[in-house]
Order: sequence, then C-alpha cells, then structure tokens
Amino acid sequence: MRLVGDNATWDRALMVQPGTTPAAMREGLALVRLFGLEPLSEDESEPELFDDGSVRFWLVPITPEDPFEYDDEDTESAA
Repeated sequence: MRLVGDNATWDRALMVQPGTTPAAMREGLALVRLFGLEPLSEDESEPELFDDGSVRFWLVPITPEDPFEYDDEDTESAA
C-alpha cells in the first residue's frame, strides 16, 4: 500500500496492491485520516483497477484548509 500524490495540485491517492489484507486496509485508511484525508465516495469517483491488480483510491481533505501546506515537494510513502 502506498500514499502517492502531488502537493501542488492537491492530488493524493492510496494505491493498494493485490493481497492486501482487510486489516492492513483498515490500518491504511486510519493512517490517511491522520493526515487529514479520506477516500472519495463511490458516488464521486469509483476506485480504479489497474492491469497489475492494484487499485487506486482518490483521497480528499477532510477539512477545507490546505492539508499539504507544510510540504511543497511530490510525496510518495509506503504504509
């Protein structure tokens, strides 16, 4: 599972690889909430399935303030 994105455009996504356990998924979602983010609802944007079996969940700020203002570089981190 990876958190990827670009601070300049407010793009953030959670990339989940095949074989991720439900417990790991719950933990990953809890971590993104600590960063002030949450997944878009399925009504807003369905998760994207890639050929390798990974899934991208787009994330949005929980509050309207800029959650990325502390860091101005592209970010990729592993959970």
